[in-house]
Amino acid sequence: MTEWFIRRPIGTSLLMISLALAGVMGYRELPVGNVPEVEFPTVVVTARSAGASPSFVERAITNPLESRFANIPGLESVRSTSAQENSTIVLRFRLGRDMNEAANQVQAAIDEARSTLTTSLENPPVLARFNPGDQPVLLLGLRSRNLPLWDLNDLAQRVVGPRLGTVPGVARVSVLGGAEKAFRAWFNPVLLSGHRMGAATVEQRLKSGGSSLPAGSLDSPGRAVQIENRAQLEKASDIGSLPLRSASEGILVFSDIGEAVEESASGISKSWIGGEPGIVVAVRHSTSANSLEVVRGVREILPSLRNSLPAETSLEVLADASVPVGESIRDLQATLAASVGLVVLVTLLFLGDFRSTTVTSLVVPASLAGTLAFMWLLSYSLDNLSLLALTLAVGFVVDDAVVVLENSHRLVEGGMTPMDAA
Repeated sequence: MTEWFIRRPIGTSLLMISLALAGVMGYRELPVGNVPEVEFPTVVVTARSAGASPSFVERAITNPLESRFANIPGLESVRSTSAQENSTIVLRFRLGRDMNEAANQVQAAIDEARSTLTTSLENPPVLARFNPGDQPVLLLGLRSRNLPLWDLNDLAQRVVGPRLGTVPGVARVSVLGGAEKAFRAWFNPVLLSGHRMGAATVEQRLKSGGSSLPAGSLDSPGRAVQIENRAQLEKASDIGSLPLRSASEGILVFSDIGEAVEESASGISKSWIGGEPGIVVAVRHSTSANSLEVVRGVREILPSLRNSLPAETSLEVLADASVPVGESIRDLQATLAASVGLVVLVTLLFLGDFRSTTVTSLVVPASLAGTLAFMWLLSYSLDNLSLLALTLAVGFVVDDAVVVLENSHRLVEGGMTPMDAA
C-alpha cells in the first residue's frame, strides 16, 4: 500500500489536497458539545401530590410504581426519592436496550398502577428520557429588586424565553426556580367556629368565588349576547370582601375571620440570585448545533434583551458550559502549532534539508484534516473526549513522521536512491 503512494506522487498529492478540503468542510460542520451524543437507556418517572409528606409519597406513590416497574425486562437498577409532595424514580436499563420499547413498557406499567395510586395526584406520573448531552449550554439569571418572583416568572416565559428561542441552534429554553402567583387565605378557626361554620364551607366559597364559568347567552331577533360568570377573586382584597353566608343569616365576609395575602404558589421553595429574588433561564442547544455558535448568538442578543426589561431588572450569565470546549479547541490548536514548529525545527537542525522539512511540516495538518473529514462522515462531534483523542494522535503522527523521515534520510546517505530509501 505504501509503495503505491510513493510511486504515484501526483495522485498522492491530489488525494491529500482532497482530504484537506474535506477536513476544512467537516470542521465547519461538526457539532460541538461537552460530551458525545450518546443515548443512555435511562428513564425518569416523576409524580406530584400537593401537601403530601415524604412518608405518604413513598407509601402511596413510590412503592406501588416500583412494584410494577420491577417486572419490566432488561431493567438494571431502580433508584427512587420520596420528598415533600414529589416522587422521583430513575430506571436504568442495560446498554443496547431499545429506548422506544423501554419507554412504552414503563408507560404501560404506569397505566397498570394508576388504580393503586393515591387520588390526590395532581396529574398522572410523567416519564422522561435521560440524555447527558441534553444539558444546558448556558444558564442566565433573571433578578429584580422590585418585582416579585411570580412576575419574574411571567417575564421569563413571555419575553426572555421566546426571544432566546429565535437564536439559531437553540432547541429549548427552560425556566427554573419560577413560581406562579397565588392567594393565601389565613383564617382564625376559633372565630370561624363561633359563627358555627367549618373550614369546608370556607373552602367551598373560595372555590366558587374563584371560578369562571359560561352562563349561557341572551338571544334576540337582531342580537345575541354571550354571558360569562367572571371570577370574583382577582386580587387579595377581593377575598376579604367575599361573603361566607347569606344576608338572611347575618352578613359575614372573609375579612371578619381572617386575611388574604398575595404570595408564591409554593410556600416551601424560593429562589434568590445574589441576595435578590431571581430565577434561572436554561438554554439548551440542538444535537446538530455548534454549542460555541449558539452561546455566541445568545450573547449577541443579550444587550437588546436587557433593554426590553423593566427598570431594576437584570439579566446576567451565571454559567457557560461552552467555555471548557472552547478551551479544549484552543489547546488543540496550540498543540498543533507547537508540534508543527518542533517538527520543522528538529528536521531543519538535524537533517539540514529544506525539502524534507517542508514535507514533514505538512504531515500533521494533512493528517488532522483527514481525521476531521472522516469524523464528519461518521457523524462524530467535537467534544472533550474526541479533542483529547486528537491531541494524543497529533503526538503519534509527529513521532512517526520524524522517525520515518530520519530513517529514509539515513538510507539515502548510505548510497540508496530516494525512491528505494522511501
